[in-house]
Amino acid sequence: MEGDSTQETILTVKIDAETNNALECCVLDRLFKNPFKNLSIEEKKDVIKRGRPTPDISVTTKMKNYIRRFKSDYYNTSKWLTACKTKTKLYCWPCILFETDKSVWNSFGFFDIGNFHKAKARHERSKSHLFSMTKLKTFGKSRIDLQIINQLRVKIIKHNTEVNSNREIMKSLIDVCCLLTRQELPFRGHNTDSGNYIQFLQTLSKYDTKLSARLQNSNSFTSDNIQNDIIESIGDVLLDEIKREINDARYISIILDETSDIANSSRLSTMVRYVKDGDVQERFLGFSDVSDDRSAKGLSEHVFKTLEKFQCRDKLVAQGYDGAATFSGHLNGLQSLVKTKCPNAILVHCYAHKLNLVLFQSVSFIKECKPFFKTLNGFPHFFSNSTNCINASVKKRFPIVSKTIWNYNPMIVSTVYENKLEFIDFFDSIVDDPDNWDTNTYMAAIGYASSLKDFDFSFQLEIFNYIFALTDALFNTLQTKSLDINYCIEKVNETIHRLKETRNSFPTVYAKIKDGEDIKPPKKRSREDNIDSKYMRLFNEIFDTVVEQINLRFKYLQQLQFIETVNCKKFHKFKLSFPDKLFPSLKSAYADLLDSSKLKCELMAMYHISDFAAKNVTGIMKFLKEMELEEEAFPEIYNLCCLISTIPISTSTVDRTSSCLNRIKTLVRNNKDEDKLSTLSIMWIEKVLLEDMQNRRDFYDKVIEKFIQKSNTRIALAFK
Repeated sequence: MEGDSTQETILTVKIDAETNNALECCVLDRLFKNPFKNLSIEEKKDVIKRGRPTPDISVTTKMKNYIRRFKSDYYNTSKWLTACKTKTKLYCWPCILFETDKSVWNSFGFFDIGNFHKAKARHERSKSHLFSMTKLKTFGKSRIDLQIINQLRVKIIKHNTEVNSNREIMKSLIDVCCLLTRQELPFRGHNTDSGNYIQFLQTLSKYDTKLSARLQNSNSFTSDNIQNDIIESIGDVLLDEIKREINDARYISIILDETSDIANSSRLSTMVRYVKDGDVQERFLGFSDVSDDRSAKGLSEHVFKTLEKFQCRDKLVAQGYDGAATFSGHLNGLQSLVKTKCPNAILVHCYAHKLNLVLFQSVSFIKECKPFFKTLNGFPHFFSNSTNCINASVKKRFPIVSKTIWNYNPMIVSTVYENKLEFIDFFDSIVDDPDNWDTNTYMAAIGYASSLKDFDFSFQLEIFNYIFALTDALFNTLQTKSLDINYCIEKVNETIHRLKETRNSFPTVYAKIKDGEDIKPPKKRSREDNIDSKYMRLFNEIFDTVVEQINLRFKYLQQLQFIETVNCKKFHKFKLSFPDKLFPSLKSAYADLLDSSKLKCELMAMYHISDFAAKNVTGIMKFLKEMELEEEAFPEIYNLCCLISTIPISTSTVDRTSSCLNRIKTLVRNNKDEDKLSTLSIMWIEKVLLEDMQNRRDFYDKVIEKFIQKSNTRIALAFK
């Protein structure tokens, strides 16, 4: 025990000596870069208080018959002597501090040990050395020094008081910028005084005398450049926070979507998805103009630059795109190029867009369905020019047909289905009173009334109303960013199961239409099949096509079979028979991220622990985090849950950024530069994060520090 204590003491002394040597060398290096005369009074005092560095250095000079070496005793005989270990040269400490003319002893360094004693004696007699020694000994003690120090102290106090006042005013400016962003209001008006930014500041100045005085005496806080610098500074602080979250995350996925702004420029929206403290986060990183190069190579370079900027290339486990026409021809090339540098980044097509393609392809394959949807999509166009009529007659407003979300909008089917009789009455009223309507409206009313009374139309309306009720619920589920992919796979399979069950209920559906309304199927003609068989064939074909398309579009989910290992609904089965067949998909996709053998052991234990029962992926992560089991007890399960939660199920969040772009860049605000456009978008889209950061004490200081770096303003904001 005594020996151990002695060793610890020796080790501590060595460490302290090494630390002191490092600090000493650091002092001289700093003084060479930033001379003593440029330092503040407090910094000068600190340098002199620390004293001269005396490191152990190896300086030698080869003589005729022997080698002369530098000895540490020289420091004792010459109290002014110092040395720099990095340059391996000797210097005069007082001359380094106070001598302005360059010489060997204060700038170039002395290393001729053979002539050390002669050079030392000559230097000690020099006038410059004697002046420097006098200045060092009398520093801070003479009347002039004291007077200068007092004046500087008063000046610093006055400066810091002004800085503190300016920073308080800057907080008001930052709050106004954040408020305008959260409320999605423009900053400027047609002239200098009409903008929301100025108006808000003038309102605040009624309750803040300092702000009022500054606004009256100067416009330095209200200029356009100040506004832009504050906006960019807030955006930089937001991005720094996102970068910090990404650095703390175990895995990330990148999600891209392309849209066009009002100037018809192609904008690429970029988001990242990761897990933070057990919660899924999807953060917006900004818009990029890709009008000049929309090729796979150009898009991949954007991805690599983003990953490099946020230092997360090794964490990329998935890449998500919508698979729509904007990426047509580029998807396969893009995902392949990304995988060359990020081999774990599997491609995941947006589930919601896949469902959209399912419905589009399903009805496109059946010729009887095309007239139905052509007629159906005509209703919104008809009523868009007759808003007053529809409000007075039906009390319903039709949804607008969206080309980007649904080609065959389920809301239109639902509206027509629920208000069918009222629509018939409305169109009949137009047909009965042609004098009060123009020719186009009158002819369209005849056609729509005829369609609504047609048995084929009613039959398909009944079918698709049910199908769209299921798929619409699934669509809404797939657009929820916080859900894990395991839950969404279950919902897809559940929808398929319900569609298959309904396929067997043709007699019920057919009887409901046939007996429930005064609309009869066409009569049987000679040489034709039975009418009932015809509709049964159409009924089965519709359901079979939808089910087949869902299976086709979602068949790639086989590569994600390992997700089932944390499906809490199957824990009771896995307890009896471990799911070994699910592990090949994990090894093929993420073999180097997880230890399969250790994961199996942890899963076996988890299946038998009641605390994990009925917990989904997010619940398991939070439980492990709260109980502090994620590092020591179940590290591989926690990694697996983070990995599953990071894989994107939808690009709906990044899709919504296009609406933000359209609100920011309008026809009257079409001259915004790229940086401000992207920064405003980040502030608008990440308003929840922005509001959370405003409640932190260091938020305003961080923004002001960013502002100081960006702005060329003369406003005093840095403390001395």
